[in-house]
Amino acid sequence: MHRHLSCIGIALCLVSCSISSIDNPAADTAASFTSPPPLFVTLAPGFSSTITAMLTRTPIPTHTLHPTYTPRPTPTFLPTPTSCEPGMAVFSAGEMGGGVLFLACVDGSYCQQILSAPEVLPEGQEIYDLDVSIDGQWVALLTNDWGNGGNVYILNLADTGVTEVYLSDSNLLNVDWSPNSEYIVYTREGSSTEPYNSMEVLHIASQTVSRLVDGLAELRSTEDCVSLFIRNPTWSPNGNQILYDVWQECQLGIEDERYIADVTCDQQTHTCYIGQATPLEWASHRRRLFWASGGSQIVSVSVLGAEDLITIERLGQNGALYDALTVDGGSLGVSQQTIFSLSPSERYLAINNPYRRDFYLIDLDTEELFDLSDTCFSNAQQFDWMP
Repeated sequence: MHRHLSCIGIALCLVSCSISSIDNPAADTAASFTSPPPLFVTLAPGFSSTITAMLTRTPIPTHTLHPTYTPRPTPTFLPTPTSCEPGMAVFSAGEMGGGVLFLACVDGSYCQQILSAPEVLPEGQEIYDLDVSIDGQWVALLTNDWGNGGNVYILNLADTGVTEVYLSDSNLLNVDWSPNSEYIVYTREGSSTEPYNSMEVLHIASQTVSRLVDGLAELRSTEDCVSLFIRNPTWSPNGNQILYDVWQECQLGIEDERYIADVTCDQQTHTCYIGQATPLEWASHRRRLFWASGGSQIVSVSVLGAEDLITIERLGQNGALYDALTVDGGSLGVSQQTIFSLSPSERYLAINNPYRRDFYLIDLDTEELFDLSDTCFSNAQQFDWMP
Protein backbone atom coordinates (compact mmCIF):
# COMPACT_ATOMS: atom_id res chain seq x y z
CA MET A 1 0.00 0.00 0.00
CA HIS A 2 1.20 3.39 -0.83
CA ARG A 3 1.69 5.21 2.45
CA HIS A 4 3.79 8.27 1.88
CA LEU A 5 3.32 11.92 0.85
CA SER A 6 5.63 14.77 0.03
CA CYS A 7 3.59 17.43 1.90
CA ILE A 8 1.65 17.30 5.17
CA GLY A 9 -1.97 18.35 5.33
CA ILE A 10 -1.17 21.20 7.73
CA ALA A 11 -0.18 23.37 4.79
CA LEU A 12 -0.79 23.13 1.08
CA CYS A 13 2.10 22.13 -1.06
CA LEU A 14 2.06 23.60 -4.56
CA VAL A 15 3.06 21.39 -7.41
CA SER A 16 5.34 22.70 -10.07
CA CYS A 17 3.63 22.99 -13.42
CA SER A 18 6.54 24.09 -15.52
CA ILE A 19 6.73 21.70 -18.44
CA SER A 20 6.79 22.00 -22.11
CA SER A 21 3.83 20.18 -23.64
CA ILE A 22 0.08 19.57 -23.45
CA ASP A 23 -0.98 16.52 -21.42
CA ASN A 24 -1.19 13.68 -23.92
CA PRO A 25 -0.10 10.13 -23.13
CA ALA A 26 -0.35 9.11 -26.74
CA ALA A 27 2.61 11.37 -27.41
CA ASP A 28 4.77 9.39 -25.03
CA THR A 29 6.95 6.51 -25.91
CA ALA A 30 7.53 3.27 -24.09
CA ALA A 31 10.96 1.81 -23.79
CA SER A 32 11.95 -1.52 -25.21
CA PHE A 33 10.66 -4.02 -22.70
CA THR A 34 10.88 -7.73 -23.27
CA SER A 35 10.81 -9.26 -19.78
CA PRO A 36 8.60 -7.13 -17.46
CA PRO A 37 9.42 -7.01 -13.80
CA PRO A 38 6.26 -7.58 -13.77
CA LEU A 39 -13.91 10.17 1.85
CA PHE A 40 -21.55 17.02 5.65
CA VAL A 41 -20.47 20.03 3.97
CA THR A 42 -21.87 21.63 0.82
CA LEU A 43 -19.30 21.75 -1.92
CA ALA A 44 -18.00 25.19 -2.77
CA PRO A 45 -19.46 26.89 -5.87
CA GLY A 46 -17.81 25.84 -9.05
CA PHE A 47 -16.62 22.49 -7.73
CA SER A 48 -19.73 20.34 -8.12
CA SER A 49 -19.57 20.63 -11.89
CA THR A 50 -16.02 19.42 -11.79
CA ILE A 51 -16.93 16.24 -9.96
CA THR A 52 -19.88 15.61 -12.28
CA ALA A 53 -17.50 15.68 -15.17
CA MET A 54 -15.27 13.17 -13.42
CA LEU A 55 -18.16 10.73 -13.07
CA THR A 56 -19.37 10.81 -16.66
CA ARG A 57 -16.25 10.90 -18.76
CA THR A 58 -15.24 8.02 -20.95
CA PRO A 59 -11.51 7.34 -20.69
CA ILE A 60 -9.39 8.26 -23.66
CA PRO A 61 -8.21 5.38 -25.85
CA THR A 62 -5.33 3.54 -24.35
CA HIS A 63 -1.90 3.45 -25.87
CA THR A 64 -0.77 -0.16 -26.08
CA LEU A 65 2.72 -0.98 -27.26
CA HIS A 66 3.31 -4.52 -26.05
CA PRO A 67 -0.01 -6.39 -25.58
CA THR A 68 1.57 -9.73 -24.64
CA TYR A 69 1.95 -10.25 -20.92
CA THR A 70 5.06 -12.14 -19.86
CA PRO A 71 4.87 -13.67 -16.35
CA ARG A 72 7.46 -12.25 -14.02
CA PRO A 73 10.05 -14.58 -12.53
CA THR A 74 9.95 -15.48 -8.86
CA PRO A 75 12.88 -13.62 -7.34
CA THR A 76 15.24 -14.57 -4.61
CA PHE A 77 15.35 -11.58 -2.31
CA LEU A 78 18.37 -9.65 -1.14
CA PRO A 79 19.78 -10.70 2.23
CA THR A 80 18.03 -8.83 5.05
CA PRO A 81 18.34 -8.95 8.85
CA THR A 82 16.67 -11.90 10.50
CA SER A 83 14.93 -9.55 12.97
CA CYS A 84 13.61 -6.06 12.28
CA GLU A 85 10.68 -5.16 14.54
CA PRO A 86 9.54 -1.86 12.99
CA GLY A 87 9.86 -3.27 9.49
CA MET A 88 12.01 -2.74 6.43
CA ALA A 89 11.82 0.19 4.03
CA VAL A 90 13.28 1.49 0.80
CA PHE A 91 14.31 5.13 0.68
CA SER A 92 16.26 7.51 -1.50
CA ALA A 93 18.99 9.72 -0.09
CA GLY A 94 20.92 12.69 -1.37
CA GLU A 95 20.04 16.15 -2.61
CA MET A 96 16.75 16.99 -4.38
CA GLY A 97 15.04 13.73 -5.37
CA GLY A 98 17.86 11.62 -4.03
CA GLY A 99 20.54 9.88 -5.97
CA VAL A 100 21.06 6.70 -3.94
CA LEU A 101 18.58 4.00 -2.90
CA PHE A 102 18.84 2.10 0.38
CA LEU A 103 17.14 -0.95 1.86
CA ALA A 104 17.02 -0.49 5.64
CA CYS A 105 15.45 -1.56 8.91
CA VAL A 106 13.42 1.38 10.24
CA ASP A 107 15.30 1.52 13.51
CA GLY A 108 18.59 2.39 11.88
CA SER A 109 20.22 -0.92 12.79
CA TYR A 110 20.66 -2.09 9.19
CA CYS A 111 21.18 -0.09 6.02
CA GLN A 112 22.32 -1.37 2.64
CA GLN A 113 22.77 0.64 -0.54
CA ILE A 114 21.01 -1.04 -3.44
CA LEU A 115 21.24 1.53 -6.23
CA SER A 116 23.34 4.51 -7.23
CA ALA A 117 21.10 6.52 -9.56
CA PRO A 118 23.88 8.43 -11.37
CA GLU A 119 25.31 5.11 -12.50
CA VAL A 120 21.98 3.90 -13.93
CA LEU A 121 19.80 6.88 -14.87
CA PRO A 122 20.40 9.29 -17.74
CA GLU A 123 22.11 12.55 -16.88
CA GLY A 124 19.63 15.11 -15.49
CA GLN A 125 17.10 12.52 -14.25
CA GLU A 126 16.20 12.69 -10.52
CA ILE A 127 14.29 10.13 -8.45
CA TYR A 128 11.18 12.15 -7.59
CA ASP A 129 9.02 9.40 -6.09
CA LEU A 130 9.12 5.69 -5.34
CA ASP A 131 6.78 2.94 -4.22
CA VAL A 132 7.35 -0.69 -3.25
CA SER A 133 4.99 -3.22 -4.82
CA ILE A 134 2.56 -5.08 -2.56
CA ASP A 135 4.34 -8.36 -3.19
CA GLY A 136 7.64 -6.80 -2.14
CA GLN A 137 9.39 -7.75 -5.37
CA TRP A 138 9.64 -4.44 -7.20
CA VAL A 139 10.18 -0.73 -6.64
CA ALA A 140 8.56 1.73 -9.07
CA LEU A 141 10.74 4.78 -9.56
CA LEU A 142 9.48 8.02 -11.08
CA THR A 143 12.32 10.12 -12.41
CA ASN A 144 12.01 13.61 -13.83
CA ASP A 145 14.26 15.84 -15.86
CA TRP A 146 12.31 19.01 -15.06
CA GLY A 147 11.01 20.59 -18.24
CA ASN A 148 12.05 17.61 -20.35
CA GLY A 149 9.67 14.91 -19.13
CA GLY A 150 9.79 11.92 -16.82
CA ASN A 151 10.35 8.19 -16.91
CA VAL A 152 9.14 5.09 -15.07
CA TYR A 153 11.75 2.58 -13.99
CA ILE A 154 11.21 -0.76 -12.26
CA LEU A 155 13.83 -1.94 -9.78
CA ASN A 156 13.98 -5.67 -9.16
CA LEU A 157 14.76 -6.18 -5.45
CA ALA A 158 16.09 -9.65 -6.18
CA ASP A 159 19.12 -8.52 -8.12
CA THR A 160 18.76 -4.66 -8.06
CA GLY A 161 18.41 -4.67 -11.84
CA VAL A 162 16.66 -1.59 -13.27
CA THR A 163 14.41 -1.56 -16.34
CA GLU A 164 13.04 1.55 -18.00
CA VAL A 165 9.41 0.79 -18.88
CA TYR A 166 7.85 4.13 -19.83
CA LEU A 167 9.05 7.44 -21.22
CA SER A 168 6.90 10.57 -20.91
CA ASP A 169 7.17 14.08 -22.30
CA SER A 170 5.58 15.34 -19.04
CA ASN A 171 6.73 15.16 -15.42
CA LEU A 172 5.30 12.22 -13.48
CA LEU A 173 4.45 12.34 -9.74
CA ASN A 174 2.76 10.42 -6.88
CA VAL A 175 3.21 6.77 -7.80
CA ASP A 176 1.32 3.88 -6.15
CA TRP A 177 1.18 0.17 -6.99
CA SER A 178 -2.07 -1.77 -7.40
CA PRO A 179 -2.60 -4.64 -4.91
CA ASN A 180 -1.85 -7.24 -7.59
CA SER A 181 1.46 -5.53 -8.39
CA GLU A 182 0.56 -5.30 -12.09
CA TYR A 183 -0.43 -1.61 -12.40
CA ILE A 184 0.78 1.72 -11.09
CA VAL A 185 -1.31 4.88 -10.71
CA TYR A 186 0.38 8.27 -10.89
CA THR A 187 -0.28 11.90 -11.80
CA ARG A 188 1.02 13.59 -14.93
CA GLU A 189 1.69 17.31 -14.97
CA GLY A 190 0.02 19.57 -17.51
CA SER A 191 1.27 22.62 -19.33
CA SER A 192 2.73 25.80 -17.90
CA THR A 193 0.08 27.95 -19.60
CA GLU A 194 -2.85 25.94 -18.17
CA PRO A 195 -1.82 24.65 -14.72
CA TYR A 196 -3.36 21.25 -14.16
CA ASN A 197 -2.47 17.60 -14.01
CA SER A 198 -4.16 14.30 -14.80
CA MET A 199 -4.41 10.88 -13.15
CA GLU A 200 -3.37 7.85 -15.15
CA VAL A 201 -2.78 4.13 -14.75
CA LEU A 202 0.03 2.18 -16.40
CA HIS A 203 -0.08 -1.58 -16.84
CA ILE A 204 3.57 -2.49 -16.44
CA ALA A 205 3.77 -5.64 -18.55
CA SER A 206 1.85 -4.40 -21.59
CA GLN A 207 2.71 -0.71 -21.08
CA THR A 208 -0.95 0.20 -21.59
CA VAL A 209 -1.86 3.69 -20.34
CA SER A 210 -5.40 4.61 -19.22
CA ARG A 211 -6.30 8.17 -18.25
CA LEU A 212 -8.73 8.12 -15.31
CA VAL A 213 -9.18 11.87 -14.88
CA ASP A 214 -8.30 14.42 -17.55
CA GLY A 215 -7.12 17.49 -15.65
CA LEU A 216 -7.31 19.84 -18.62
CA ALA A 217 -10.94 18.94 -19.31
CA GLU A 218 -11.78 19.30 -15.62
CA LEU A 219 -10.18 22.72 -15.46
CA ARG A 220 -12.02 23.90 -18.57
CA SER A 221 -15.33 22.66 -17.11
CA THR A 222 -15.07 25.25 -14.33
CA GLU A 223 -15.64 28.96 -14.90
CA ASP A 224 -13.94 30.49 -11.86
CA CYS A 225 -10.92 28.26 -11.26
CA VAL A 226 -7.47 28.90 -12.62
CA SER A 227 -5.73 25.69 -11.61
CA LEU A 228 -6.60 22.08 -10.73
CA PHE A 229 -4.33 19.39 -9.36
CA ILE A 230 -5.03 15.75 -8.53
CA ARG A 231 -2.67 14.48 -5.86
CA ASN A 232 -1.65 11.39 -3.94
CA PRO A 233 -3.73 8.67 -5.63
CA THR A 234 -3.70 5.56 -3.44
CA TRP A 235 -5.10 2.18 -4.41
CA SER A 236 -7.39 0.42 -1.90
CA PRO A 237 -6.23 -2.98 -0.55
CA ASN A 238 -8.89 -4.76 -2.63
CA GLY A 239 -7.99 -2.87 -5.80
CA ASN A 240 -11.54 -1.60 -6.39
CA GLN A 241 -11.12 2.03 -5.30
CA ILE A 242 -8.65 4.88 -5.45
CA LEU A 243 -8.31 7.54 -2.76
CA TYR A 244 -7.04 10.91 -4.02
CA ASP A 245 -6.98 14.68 -3.41
CA VAL A 246 -8.24 17.47 -5.67
CA TRP A 247 -6.75 20.92 -5.12
CA GLN A 248 -8.18 23.94 -6.96
CA GLU A 249 -7.40 27.64 -6.94
CA CYS A 250 -10.65 29.51 -7.68
CA GLN A 251 -12.07 33.01 -7.40
CA LEU A 252 -13.65 32.19 -4.02
CA GLY A 253 -10.35 30.80 -2.71
CA ILE A 254 -8.62 27.47 -2.41
CA GLU A 255 -10.70 24.30 -2.60
CA ASP A 256 -8.98 21.18 -1.28
CA GLU A 257 -11.08 18.01 -1.18
CA ARG A 258 -10.53 14.27 -0.78
CA TYR A 259 -12.34 11.68 -2.89
CA ILE A 260 -12.80 7.96 -3.26
CA ALA A 261 -13.51 6.67 -6.75
CA ASP A 262 -14.41 3.21 -7.96
CA VAL A 263 -11.92 1.85 -10.47
CA THR A 264 -12.12 -1.18 -12.75
CA CYS A 265 -9.35 -2.70 -14.86
CA ASP A 266 -10.03 -5.10 -17.73
CA GLN A 267 -7.62 -8.00 -17.37
CA GLN A 268 -7.78 -8.76 -21.09
CA THR A 269 -7.08 -5.31 -22.49
CA HIS A 270 -5.39 -3.96 -19.33
CA THR A 271 -7.55 -0.83 -19.69
CA CYS A 272 -8.72 0.88 -16.49
CA TYR A 273 -11.88 2.99 -16.00
CA ILE A 274 -12.93 5.33 -13.21
CA GLY A 275 -16.46 5.12 -11.82
CA GLN A 276 -18.35 7.02 -9.15
CA ALA A 277 -16.33 9.50 -7.10
CA THR A 278 -17.50 10.16 -3.52
CA PRO A 279 -16.31 13.28 -1.64
CA LEU A 280 -14.99 12.57 1.83
CA GLU A 281 -16.43 15.77 3.27
CA TRP A 282 -15.06 15.14 6.77
CA ALA A 283 -11.53 15.03 5.43
CA SER A 284 -10.09 18.54 5.57
CA HIS A 285 -6.76 19.42 4.07
CA ARG A 286 -5.21 19.10 7.55
CA ARG A 287 -5.50 15.35 7.37
CA ARG A 288 -3.20 12.87 5.73
CA LEU A 289 -5.15 9.75 4.81
CA PHE A 290 -4.11 6.11 4.54
CA TRP A 291 -6.09 3.00 3.76
CA ALA A 292 -6.49 0.78 6.82
CA SER A 293 -5.75 -2.89 6.38
CA GLY A 294 -8.79 -4.53 4.81
CA GLY A 295 -9.79 -1.31 3.07
CA SER A 296 -13.16 -0.69 4.77
CA GLN A 297 -11.70 2.01 7.02
CA ILE A 298 -9.31 4.93 6.64
CA VAL A 299 -6.54 6.01 8.98
CA SER A 300 -6.23 9.80 9.33
CA VAL A 301 -3.11 11.52 10.61
CA SER A 302 -3.34 15.22 11.52
CA VAL A 303 -1.15 17.66 13.46
CA LEU A 304 -2.33 20.44 15.79
CA GLY A 305 -0.45 23.62 14.92
CA ALA A 306 3.06 24.30 16.14
CA GLU A 307 2.48 22.13 19.22
CA ASP A 308 3.03 19.04 17.11
CA LEU A 309 0.20 17.10 18.74
CA ILE A 310 -0.27 14.24 16.32
CA THR A 311 -3.76 12.72 16.15
CA ILE A 312 -4.24 9.33 14.56
CA GLU A 313 -7.86 8.34 13.91
CA ARG A 314 -9.48 5.30 12.34
CA LEU A 315 -12.66 6.24 10.50
CA GLY A 316 -15.20 4.77 8.14
CA GLN A 317 -15.57 6.21 4.66
CA ASN A 318 -18.58 8.19 5.99
CA GLY A 319 -16.42 9.73 8.71
CA ALA A 320 -17.63 7.50 11.56
CA LEU A 321 -14.93 7.41 14.24
CA TYR A 322 -13.79 4.00 15.45
CA ASP A 323 -10.82 4.96 17.62
CA ALA A 324 -8.31 7.78 18.07
CA LEU A 325 -4.90 8.37 19.59
CA THR A 326 -3.11 11.66 20.28
CA VAL A 327 0.65 11.63 20.63
CA ASP A 328 2.83 14.53 21.77
CA GLY A 329 5.38 14.68 19.05
CA GLY A 330 7.52 17.20 20.87
CA SER A 331 9.24 19.78 18.72
CA LEU A 332 9.33 17.96 15.42
CA GLY A 333 9.27 21.11 13.32
CA VAL A 334 6.45 19.81 11.11
CA SER A 335 6.14 21.74 7.85
CA GLN A 336 4.64 21.33 4.41
CA GLN A 337 7.67 19.27 3.42
CA THR A 338 7.13 16.71 6.18
CA ILE A 339 6.42 13.18 5.00
CA PHE A 340 4.20 10.91 7.10
CA SER A 341 4.35 7.20 6.38
CA LEU A 342 2.28 4.54 8.17
CA SER A 343 3.70 1.04 8.40
CA PRO A 344 1.73 -1.86 6.91
CA SER A 345 1.09 -3.14 10.46
CA GLU A 346 -0.35 0.33 11.32
CA ARG A 347 1.72 0.30 14.49
CA TYR A 348 4.54 2.62 13.44
CA LEU A 349 4.42 6.13 11.99
CA ALA A 350 7.55 7.42 10.28
CA ILE A 351 7.96 11.21 10.15
CA ASN A 352 10.51 12.58 7.75
CA ASN A 353 11.46 16.15 6.87
CA PRO A 354 14.07 15.96 4.12
CA TYR A 355 14.86 19.68 4.28
CA ARG A 356 15.62 19.60 8.03
CA ARG A 357 17.22 16.18 7.79
CA ASP A 358 14.98 14.95 10.60
CA PHE A 359 13.63 11.42 10.81
CA TYR A 360 11.41 10.17 13.67
CA LEU A 361 9.55 6.96 14.38
CA ILE A 362 6.49 6.74 16.66
CA ASP A 363 5.36 3.44 18.12
CA LEU A 364 1.58 3.96 18.23
CA ASP A 365 1.14 1.06 20.67
CA THR A 366 3.55 2.34 23.32
CA GLU A 367 3.44 6.03 22.22
CA GLU A 368 7.23 6.13 22.21
CA LEU A 369 9.08 8.57 19.97
CA PHE A 370 12.43 7.56 18.49
CA ASP A 371 14.83 10.04 16.90
CA LEU A 372 16.59 8.37 13.97
CA SER A 373 18.21 11.55 12.65
CA ASP A 374 21.69 10.25 13.46
CA THR A 375 21.23 7.06 11.47
CA CYS A 376 21.34 6.42 7.74
CA PHE A 377 17.84 8.00 7.57
CA SER A 378 19.30 11.46 8.28
CA ASN A 379 19.41 12.28 4.57
CA ALA A 380 16.29 10.35 3.54
CA GLN A 381 14.20 11.84 0.75
CA GLN A 382 11.45 9.59 -0.66
CA PHE A 383 10.45 6.68 1.61
CA ASP A 384 8.20 3.63 1.49
CA TRP A 385 7.73 0.68 3.82
CA MET A 386 8.30 -2.84 2.62
CA PRO A 387 5.20 -5.08 2.92
